[in-house]
Amino acid sequence: MTLTRKIEVLREYEKDCYRICYFLLECERRAEDAAKDALYQLCCDASFFVQPPAAQKKRVRRTAVEHALALGDFVATAQA
Repeated sequence: MTLTRKIEVLREYEKDCYRICYFLLECERRAEDAAKDALYQLCCDASFFVQPPAAQKKRVRRTAVEHALALGDFVATAQA
């Protein structure tokens, strides 16, 4: 698949990816960084582009969450 086609596919998911990152991080700059990293990871994975759209959407969401959590300052709390 050409780079141009990969970009076209990823643009379909760009807004959702950013929204998820922003929801988790509540910071525009960090959300942009997380979304950019998530989309870059997907761009480098050829298997992403052969999946059906529903699977791609799920994968984008999961990857966005992973990258947002990696940049976040989250504190785990234990419930007794």
